[in-house]
Amino acid sequence: MKEIENKILEVIKGIKDKISTKEITEKIKLERHTLVKYLDVLKSKGLIECQTLGRTNLWYLARSPVISTIKENSQIKEVLNAFDDGIAILDKNNKVIWANDAVRNKGLHCYETYSEESCKDCPAVKTFKTGKKHRAINTYTNNGKKVSYELITSPIKDNKQKTIAVMEISRKIKMR
Repeated sequence: MKEIENKILEVIKGIKDKISTKEITEKIKLERHTLVKYLDVLKSKGLIECQTLGRTNLWYLARSPVISTIKENSQIKEVLNAFDDGIAILDKNNKVIWANDAVRNKGLHCYETYSEESCKDCPAVKTFKTGKKHRAINTYTNNGKKVSYELITSPIKDNKQKTIAVMEISRKIKMR
């Protein structure tokens, strides 16, 4: 099974853009219905993605297996939504690409969940620059009250190990 998956991935990697199911079938000499099952498995693992044009499925490598898996897999979403901590995936502009249910203001800039102002010591910006994990504690004024959050960021890399997104975990710090 792993051998066939690797053959499929090699064929898709060798294409500049996208490749149809029929073309993959011809290249690896596998029956179409069997191939479709393998393609679905690779897609569920977040390794490849599919674009449908009419009745034709065009396959290509996922830019980031992590992002694809989170967006496509309802079981993973369910697990991430069970956390009380905010979990968000951010793009280079610190806009929220995806977030669990604990994060308000989805689709906006990450800091808009906490405040009207951006972070003074933004760990997401540092993670994009360095490609490494970062941590910070930031205090915001929200409705006239000071609220502190621990922010932990980790890079999400593409197939070429370039940081293309950041996963941020935010935890409200209880003041004593």
